[in-house]
Amino acid sequence: MAAAVALVLGLLRAVFELGPGLLVVAAVGAWLLGEAVARAAWGAVPHLPRADVPRIAAVLGAMAWLAGSAVDYLVSLALLPASSRTFGERLSDQPFPAWLAPQLSLLDAAEIVVLVVVAWRSAR
Repeated sequence: MAAAVALVLGLLRAVFELGPGLLVVAAVGAWLLGEAVARAAWGAVPHLPRADVPRIAAVLGAMAWLAGSAVDYLVSLALLPASSRTFGERLSDQPFPAWLAPQLSLLDAAEIVVLVVVAWRSAR
């Protein structure tokens, strides 16, 4: 589920540049992620609350944001218009950490918070 959330976030950010609309996508994806983690941990069996399952969901939410950023990076480099360089040359000229640092914004911070909090809350 985390991979699916990352793929959707990355593609929507790279291709459609949704901006604030990604917060809704992040909230829905985080809710699905938390539900999947809770269902994988307990199924339909009654259980006592445990702190480790929501933490796992929260970490997966943060990892989904990072993986989604990597998808955005790769798609953005692949779709670069009128480039005379190959994809491999573009990858070597601009490594992921160098690309990510200037991309970070308040919207990205809000996405991370939404992914972590909603995944944590829905896995309880």
